[in-house]
Amino acid sequence: MPRKSEKLYHYRAKSYTAKEAREQFGLPSWTFESYDSRDIEICLRNWKSRKRKNAYTFAGETHTSKEWAEAIGCTAGGFRVMIGAAERQAGDRDIAMKAVLRYYRDRNKGLSITLKEQVRCLQSKK
Repeated sequence: MPRKSEKLYHYRAKSYTAKEAREQFGLPSWTFESYDSRDIEICLRNWKSRKRKNAYTFAGETHTSKEWAEAIGCTAGGFRVMIGAAERQAGDRDIAMKAVLRYYRDRNKGLSITLKEQVRCLQSKK
């Protein structure tokens, strides 16, 4: 039974406390603080759209910047900076993703090809 001071969130004619809703729907704790809504369906929709915005897709794989960074061996911040720089130069996210992945692959092999050179090379093949 919730305390009187606890907010209740509603979903399909049932009421949940924030803790119960987090456990039931797998939502992070900030979801309820970020969205001024007592409707869990709205919180779910907002959370899913926010999560999708931070994802990068390449070759049919969709991952967050943190997951891509772990896969290629850099930090999430470094990955986002590299993607941003490559995207500004290429004007296309697919070319930017391919250039960044190739840059880190070559860097890990000990080759010294810059990101700009990777982007130029991929643009000339297009």
